[in-house]
Amino acid sequence: MKGMKKSSDELVTELEEMRARVAQLERAESELRRVAETLQQSEMKFRKITEKSIVGVYLIQDELFRYVNPHMAEIFGFEVEDLINKRGPKDVVFSEDWPLVEGHLKARLAGKMEAINYQFRGVTSSGEVVHQEVYGSRMDYNGRPAVIGTLVDITRRVGLERNLEIQLKKFQALYHLAVAMTAERSVEKSLALVVEKSRQLLGADVGFIALRRDDRAGLPFRTVSGARTQDFKGLKLPPATECEGNAIQTGQGEFLNGYFHKLEQAFPDQIHAEGLVSGLAVSVNIGVTNLGILCICDRSETLYTESQMETLSLMGNLAALEITRRQAEGALAHSEKQLRSLSSQLLTAQEQERKRVAQELHDGIGQSLTALKFEVENAIRKMSDNSTPIDWGPLQTIVPHIQDVIEEVGRIAMDLRPSILDDLGVLATVGWLCRDFQRTCLDIRVEKLVDLAEDDVQEHQKIVIFRVLQEALNNVAKHSRARLVRVGLHKKNGRIELSIQDDGVGFNCHAKSTDATSRRGFGLASMKERTRLSGGSLSVKAKKGAGTTVRAIWPAAAEGSATE
Repeated sequence: MKGMKKSSDELVTELEEMRARVAQLERAESELRRVAETLQQSEMKFRKITEKSIVGVYLIQDELFRYVNPHMAEIFGFEVEDLINKRGPKDVVFSEDWPLVEGHLKARLAGKMEAINYQFRGVTSSGEVVHQEVYGSRMDYNGRPAVIGTLVDITRRVGLERNLEIQLKKFQALYHLAVAMTAERSVEKSLALVVEKSRQLLGADVGFIALRRDDRAGLPFRTVSGARTQDFKGLKLPPATECEGNAIQTGQGEFLNGYFHKLEQAFPDQIHAEGLVSGLAVSVNIGVTNLGILCICDRSETLYTESQMETLSLMGNLAALEITRRQAEGALAHSEKQLRSLSSQLLTAQEQERKRVAQELHDGIGQSLTALKFEVENAIRKMSDNSTPIDWGPLQTIVPHIQDVIEEVGRIAMDLRPSILDDLGVLATVGWLCRDFQRTCLDIRVEKLVDLAEDDVQEHQKIVIFRVLQEALNNVAKHSRARLVRVGLHKKNGRIELSIQDDGVGFNCHAKSTDATSRRGFGLASMKERTRLSGGSLSVKAKKGAGTTVRAIWPAAAEGSATE
């Protein structure tokens, strides 16, 4: 009985324990149901959030997508059910970028990194390449490691960035090209720069400019870049009516698809050696006048865009502007040369005419007046011997007047062309001119320093030195109110230098022109022109209240050439 009682007690204990365990299990089951409900609610909220998300959301486990939201599937051109449990990341990643993506996935699953952010290229169901930015982290899903993250489609942003970079490079290239073309260089070098920059900017294999010559048929290549053979550089394109290069004829841009195949029929060896397949051509125009074409070419099939066509058109416009500028510069240089020649001829003719008139005054009128004076004086002396009283007063007053006229004629003749310049040379003429100025302008002291030989001055420079000194001294007398003027004529470092410096009131070179400064300016302009035409240069330094310095410089005569 006692054993049975103990067994009964044990059974009661065990029964109570079992009841406690059942109650505990019931509580656990209730908690599990609550947790499951909570998880289900959380999952529903998660799905609601992710399914409305503007970014892609994914969950990867065992190399498969266990979850993707609609936007994730849309990015790659799939339906949600086409990805979940059927495809993995390798199916949507561009093959060249898969090693990068795979390495990051394995590192996160192995616990080597918790989260990461990077970019890769993906592939849509239609084969289009798209750019993605991914944010991912490690988590446990159903008790095993997984990767969860978001995906942002940055294809448009990448395209804009690349386009911006291309536009920036284009404008930088155009800017640097425009700056480079302002430098002093030949038109050939400028056009070569345009062709090379066009080729580099558009990534082409070959570039060239072909320009018309007069009205002859065909367009000879003017500048070629990137060609393999010299034979290609010597080609002359046939007229546009014979090939597909309508840019030559219409003035419009042209995609050269099939053009080189037709061109190869005319130039089989040259085109075959270059291997050109595709390209772009734009016209090079000045107004409505077509000068030729600018082309870029590739040795592979390249699909160029309208934007690239616009870029090449800009380069063609630069080429046209450069040609126009060079033509204008050439015409201007020719006109300036003709003007200088005419001016030189006028000055020479003027000096010759002055010399002739001065000789006429001296040899003709001057000598006639001198003879008349002597005759009157002789007549007075002879008639004064006569005993008959005569009033010689009126006749005697004629003699001084005749002398004044003789001196005035001599002065005019010297101003026109001093005979001393032809008889004694420039050094004597400078001395005479300084003495004559000192005699006329008693209040102005003249200091003269001449430090060269007559043979140092070339013959055609002598009259210019005289004219510059004459005009400068006239300006000193009329405008400067100076007390001292220094005249120097030196030979230094293989150059002849004439300087006229006064201590007068000076003037403002940049001040608004007045009647006085206009007259002075006309004289200065004449001095500068004479100096330039004789192979020298003239400068004027003046400051209000600080005097004026006129300096003219010429190359000195070579040994034995001064009198040639």
